[in-house]
Amino acid sequence: MSTAQRPIPAPSAETRPFWEGAKAGTLTLARCRDCGRIPYPPRPRCPDCLSDRLEWIDMSGKAFLRGWTDVHLPALPGREGPICIVECALAEDPRTVIAMLDETGSVHGHAPDTPLTISMRMDSNGWGYPQATVDTQATS
Repeated sequence: MSTAQRPIPAPSAETRPFWEGAKAGTLTLARCRDCGRIPYPPRPRCPDCLSDRLEWIDMSGKAFLRGWTDVHLPALPGREGPICIVECALAEDPRTVIAMLDETGSVHGHAPDTPLTISMRMDSNGWGYPQATVDTQATS
């Protein structure tokens, strides 16, 4: 895997709590107080009920694999293909699917619904980025 530095995030009012949590090593997302939806990416209103009553909470990190794909073209600056992009559904709200790079190669080749753990991988730029790994305790 390449160790190329990612671009530095530019947090907005809607994404600042996510990036602050990521820097602290926590997956933090907003949950709608009215319907329970956890929208991703973060936004000012719930996509289901349009409520603006969102509360930021720390996620458990538990998720399930929805799918993965290999991109063989140079998709990211400083990274040679192939790169594996993973889609993970959160345990707290399976409608919430987060796409991320499989930088450790631990998810590549696994079947849908494989239990995963999402943690934050710290980059050399000081920011955290979601990283999924297979939850070996849940699969044993």
